[in-house]
Amino acid sequence: MLVQLLTANKIKTKSELNTILRKNGGFLNDGGSVMFHYQQKGMITVEDFLFMEDKHKLSDYPDEGSVDKAEEMGIECGAENVFFCGSENGTKSIKFLCAVEDSKQVYDDLLQKFPDRDISLELEYVPRTLVSLSEERTQQAEKLVDRLEDHADVVRVYDNIEGLPNATCKLFGSVITS
Repeated sequence: MLVQLLTANKIKTKSELNTILRKNGGFLNDGGSVMFHYQQKGMITVEDFLFMEDKHKLSDYPDEGSVDKAEEMGIECGAENVFFCGSENGTKSIKFLCAVEDSKQVYDDLLQKFPDRDISLELEYVPRTLVSLSEERTQQAEKLVDRLEDHADVVRVYDNIEGLPNATCKLFGSVITS
């Protein structure tokens, strides 16, 4: 797991996180020792413009036509990959994954094409590969992620665990190449 922090007291936060990790079957490594498991990417999220076009009546959305349209849009804008995502509140979005150095240009292109849609740009750590755990270990990892996310200084927890419902879209792990 990769934990992104924002803290005013590094020593206190390190001690608190170490306690959380120890109590939940983990341990702390300093200095980015797991960074090689992740790749930083630009992630542009757009309110799903295809879903709004009467697609909400489809039982198997995204359908093949929507996927093709989104991929075509991604190619035109310079994205590496495209994913459909849904949130807990039922909103749908399309995520365009791209190289960090291309993220501003992809964002600007999408903003120009969809000026009336909600669009955001973030830099995210995407897993290069996914690891498979037993059901018991996956539950333990999920509990650990929840505890880490509850800490006031934790901004984001990234994981590379298959089947763990967490921050990054797990589809990314199977498509990223270095």
